[in-house]
Amino acid sequence: MIRKILFAILFLISGISEAEVKELTCSYGIKFWYSRDNSDPLINIAVAFKNCGSAHMDKTKTSVPNLFVGTIFCGCGSYSKEEFQEKTEDISAIFHGHSDSDNVLFFFEYPKIVSAEAASLIQTFFSFPKFPKEEIEKMKNAISYRLENYQVAPISWCESVLFPKLLFKNHPYGDSVAAPENVLQLNDADLKSFHKKYIVRSNVELCIFGDISEKEAVKLADQILSSIPKGEKAQDNIPDTEPTLENFSEKYHIEGPQSYIIFALPNILKNSGQKFAAYVLYLIFGDGGFRSYIIKKLRSELGLIYYGGVSKIEKKHSCFEIGLLQTSNNHTAAAVDSIKSLIKNLKEKGISQKELDFAKNNIKGKFLVNLRTSRDLCNFYMMKKLQGCSTNVLDEFLRGIDTVTLDQVNSLAKQIFDEENIPIVIIGGNE
Repeated sequence: MIRKILFAILFLISGISEAEVKELTCSYGIKFWYSRDNSDPLINIAVAFKNCGSAHMDKTKTSVPNLFVGTIFCGCGSYSKEEFQEKTEDISAIFHGHSDSDNVLFFFEYPKIVSAEAASLIQTFFSFPKFPKEEIEKMKNAISYRLENYQVAPISWCESVLFPKLLFKNHPYGDSVAAPENVLQLNDADLKSFHKKYIVRSNVELCIFGDISEKEAVKLADQILSSIPKGEKAQDNIPDTEPTLENFSEKYHIEGPQSYIIFALPNILKNSGQKFAAYVLYLIFGDGGFRSYIIKKLRSELGLIYYGGVSKIEKKHSCFEIGLLQTSNNHTAAAVDSIKSLIKNLKEKGISQKELDFAKNNIKGKFLVNLRTSRDLCNFYMMKKLQGCSTNVLDEFLRGIDTVTLDQVNSLAKQIFDEENIPIVIIGGNE
C-alpha cells in the first residue's frame, strides 16, 4: 500500500513539475515569468519591488516599507478606502501585500471575466495611492504596539523583533528592527518619498500565471507598468551572513497555563551545495508531522508538548530555522532539556536510510499539496525569482532532493547542530 501511495505522489508531482513557466518580455524591456493554466478561470499576478525592505532603510526609517504596505490599500485615484474595498469585492478580486527585510511584494487574484476592470484598478493602485493621514496614524500605532508588546503575538514578535537583534547584531538584518518611537515619527511625506524612489519599473519583478495567453500576459504587463515611472534601480549592498547562535535563555511573562518555547537553529544559504540535505534534515527533525523527531519524542513518548516544529526563515543573504514548542507552564524546563538532548542525539547518531527515503518522498508530497493552484505556483515562483533562480527551479529542486544521500544528511547534522549554543526564549506563565 505504501508503495502505491508513493507511486501516486510521484505521478501527481510530475504534473506540477511539467507546468511550463516561460520568461516573456513586455514592451518596456522588463522580463517576467508566465505560465498558463486553463483549469480555473482565474488570473494571478505577483509584483515585487526589490531592495527596498526594512534592511535597506536608514535606521530611523526601517518601518517605512511596512507602513507603506499597510496604507497603500487605503484608497487610490478617485477611490476612498471604502470605495476601493467595495470595488475589489464587486469584481471578486483579492489584493494583498507584505514587506520583509529585502523586498516589498504584492499579490493579486481575480476572475478572467473582469480582467479589464482588475487591470485598471491595479494600475491605479500602484500609480496613485492616497495615503490618508488618519489611516497612517492608525497603522503607526498598530506597528508600534506590536513592536513593544510581545504578548500580542509571541511567536511573530520573536521572529521579527527579538531574534533578528540576537542573531544578526550589527548586520543590516539586525539593525532593521524599528524602535517604536521611530515608527511614531513617520508621516505621509515618508511614504510618498518611498513610493517615488522604489515603486519604479527598474526595481520590479513580475509573475503572471493563470487562464491567460502569452499575448494577453504581455499586454497586461504593459498596462500595469504603464503609469509606473522607470526610476533608478535600488542597489543591494547587503552582504551574506551567518546568524550568530549563542547560548542564550530569556523568559517573558504572560498570563495563562501554557508557554511558548521559541528557539533558533542554523540553516544553509541558498547557494550552498548542502541546501537540499538541509531541507531533508529539517523535515525529519521537526516539520510538525507525527513522524518528525520533535513530535515523536517530546509529545508521543514524553508527553511534554502539545505541538513542536521548526520552520525556515529565509532572507536573501542569510537564513535560519525558528523552532516552536507549545507546552504547559510546569513542563517548560523539561521540554528545553529534551529538545537539547534530541539535537545532540541526532547530531551523534544521525538518521536511518528508511527515514531518508520516506522524507524524500514526503517532500514531493508536500509540494503536491502546497502547489496545487496557479495562485500557489505564482507565489512560489515569485519568491524563487527574487532569489535569482531560473524558471526550471521546481524541477531543479526535486532533482536535488533525489540526489541527497544518507551521508550528506548525517554529515550536515554533525556540522551545524550544537546543543550548547541555542538561543531560547520562553514566553509564558510562572512554573
